[in-house]
Formats: sequence, structure tokens, C-alpha cells
Amino acid sequence: MNSETGVSRLEPGITMEKHIYFVFQPTPILGRFPLPDNGIYSGHVTPENFVNALNREINARHLPWTLTLDNTESDAEELQKRGADVLICAPGLKYRFIRNGFPKHKIIHLEVFPYVALDVDSVIQKLQALLPER
Repeated sequence: MNSETGVSRLEPGITMEKHIYFVFQPTPILGRFPLPDNGIYSGHVTPENFVNALNREINARHLPWTLTLDNTESDAEELQKRGADVLICAPGLKYRFIRNGFPKHKIIHLEVFPYVALDVDSVIQKLQALLPER
């Protein structure tokens, strides 16, 4: 960071990390009781388990992503303000998450089996497809 201007500059060849949020609860809607919902397919898998598995794979492949568990009650506008580049939605949220203008091609909806098996390969492939060519 430049002490005179307060502006942070990146060294050549260093890329900024992109931010991913893992959304695991439906968007609150008037009339729906706001109990926590970890999805109907959770079983022994928690959102934290999936985030940890995906973080391990992101780190192992040295991908420029930072993955965070959503704490905004599925507020797409707030996530966009926080700099979300990609949203990953837990199974069962495809029609229960209101994207409020968030780009549809940057939302990854998980299938049940990869989620409960902690199989992150399909997510990694989709994330890599969003990266610019190196």
C-alpha cells in the first residue's frame, strides 16, 4: 500500500482473489416461518462440511478464490455489495433463492449427490470455466 495515497497496488503477475459465497438457506419470503433450513438433503453433511471440502480443493489447486459461508440470510443484493463474484447454492434452493439481479451464469446450483458425498469436482470445473484464460 502506498503510504502517501492510501492506494493498494498489485505487483505484476499477482491476481486479486475472487469471492464465492455458499448460500444454504432460502431467501426469506413474507409468510414463510424463518427457521434455519439446512436443506432437506443435509443428513450428516452441514454447510460447513461442504465449504471446508471445497476450500481444501481450491487451496490444493491454487485457484484465486476465497470461499465464505453466507451470513446474510440469502440476500443477493447484500452479497453483491460485499463483492461476491460467484454464489454456490445448496441443493433445494434452485427455486427458493431470489437472485435480485445477480448474474444467473455466476450462480452454481448444487445437485444432491455431489453435496452429500462432498464431491467438489463439478464445482471446481464450473469455477475454472469462469476464470479468464491464463
